[in-house]
Amino acid sequence: MTGSSTVLFTSQDSNLFVELQRQRPDVALLAIGSTIPALDSSGKFWCFVDFLLPEISGLEMCRRLRANPATEKSHITIIFDSADKELILRALHAGADDYIVGQLSAEEVLRRIQDSSPTKLVPKEKIELGDIIVEPIAHRVRY
Repeated sequence: MTGSSTVLFTSQDSNLFVELQRQRPDVALLAIGSTIPALDSSGKFWCFVDFLLPEISGLEMCRRLRANPATEKSHITIIFDSADKELILRALHAGADDYIVGQLSAEEVLRRIQDSSPTKLVPKEKIELGDIIVEPIAHRVRY
């Protein structure tokens, strides 16, 4: 699937999709279940992963999303039924950027799409600070 902005869901909530499509028709919505389809890596991705999935764990899905070249820089939100600090920490270590406790809503999705920017940052060629010259691309600092 190609597109400039795509939101991936492990959830199959059709009411959520209808509401999101109504509010943001410019964003592609894709239910992925437990598998990641072929994606165009030039787009922006936001991923919403349920902690409990039928075939694999939400932690494993986070790892797979981080290992996939198209979604490795995406913003990943994991959804929990209840707040368990240990599970939340495990999810963050598995690659999630943040989490939601409770049911996923259109408002939460839209807030994350607006608040996060999964675009790649391009370093400047040269930064000069007095006598210090930093060249991030070359991994060089001169004084």
